[in-house]
Order: sequence, then structure tokens, then C-alpha cells
Amino acid sequence: SVWESIEALYQYAYKSHHVDYFSRRREWFTRWEKPSPVLWWVPTGHQPTLPEALNRINYMHTHGPTPHAFNFKQRFSIDEMLAYTPT
Repeated sequence: SVWESIEALYQYAYKSHHVDYFSRRREWFTRWEKPSPVLWWVPTGHQPTLPEALNRINYMHTHGPTPHAFNFKQRFSIDEMLAYTPT
């Protein structure tokens, strides 16, 4: 999903009624060994695709959190993303 801010997503994911479902995710989904969730900045109006998301998850799995793909624990700004060149 696309959110206007990391804080808004965090509030929804961990501080709303959604957390009740989130805590039960193992009832519905197979455990995946790669890091998840993965966050990245997108231009206004851009709709990320599933292949794009998988690419970001794989990138973070290989390189750790970077401005290209990060998580709630280690966040990066839009300026850091623009200055970063993925390897």
C-alpha cells in the first residue's frame, strides 16, 4: 500500500485495530525468511507493482536497510534516497 508518511503507516500498522490482525498473520501466511515489511519512497501518483516490491525486499535482504529499501527501525529520508545509488 502507499502512504503519505511513515508515521501514518506506523500508527495504522501498530497502534490501531489493524494490530489485532497483524499479530495473527501467521494464521494466514507462510513464514517468509526475508525481512518484511520493506519501505521505500515513491513519487506522488506512482502505484508500486508486486515485482517492484519483491525487488526491494530482495535488495534489503542482500544489503540491509538502505535509502533504496528500509524498515521502520532504520528509516531514510527522501533526500537520502535521491542521493543514493543502488548497487
